[in-house]
Amino acid sequence: FDAGEAANWMFHCHHMPHLLTGMMTELAVSP
Repeated sequence: FDAGEAANWMFHCHHMPHLLTGMMTELAVSP
């Protein structure tokens, strides 16, 4: 897995009704 750079990346479903119900999280990538 190569995230490209250290950052907090949003990880979510692209189906808007799912996104609105909270199907989203954050993936923290450390150097």
